[in-house]
Amino acid sequence: IALKNGLAFDSTQRIKAGLMFSLDQLALQNGDAYTTTKSLLAEAEKWLTTDSGREISADDLAAGLISLARENKVIGEDGRIYLTRPYNAEVQIAEHLNRLVKNASENEFTDEAIQKQIRIVERQFDINYDESQVSAIIDAVKAPIFLLTGGPGTGKTTIINGIVNTFARLHEYS
Repeated sequence: IALKNGLAFDSTQRIKAGLMFSLDQLALQNGDAYTTTKSLLAEAEKWLTTDSGREISADDLAAGLISLARENKVIGEDGRIYLTRPYNAEVQIAEHLNRLVKNASENEFTDEAIQKQIRIVERQFDINYDESQVSAIIDAVKAPIFLLTGGPGTGKTTIINGIVNTFARLHEYS
C-alpha cells in the first residue's frame, strides 16, 4: 500500500508501519501482548520484502524499531517487544490485581457455611449445582480474586449467578 502511494521502498514511515503491523499480527497469532525482537524483525522483513525480491536492511529495520521506541509506540523489556497500549494495560491490570490482593480481608466463612447458603440458593432458583460448580462457588466466595473460564455451554453464567447469590446471602445483602 505504501509503495502504491508513492512512499520509497526504504522510507522510515513504511518500515515503521511494517514493524507495527508485524508486531500486531504476531501478538494476535500467539495470543500474547508481545513478541521477541528476532520474531518481529523476521516478520517485518517478510511483509516489507517486495515481489521483486528487494529487502530492507537489518540496519534500517533496527533504526525503525528504535524510532518507534523513541516515539513511545513500542516498549522493549526483558527481550520482549510490546505495543505500548497493551503493555500499559497489562501493567495497570497487574497493579489493580495486586492492590486487590493486598487489601483483601480475611475470609470469615467456612466451607460448610458457604455450602449451606449454596443449598438455599439451589432451592430458591431450582438449580442443582454439580460438585465442580459447588467447588468453584466456594473458591470464588473465599478468594479475593477469582478467574472463571470455560467454553460455551459449560455453566459459567450459572456459576456466576451462584457466586453472586451465595455471596449476597452470606453477607446478608438479600
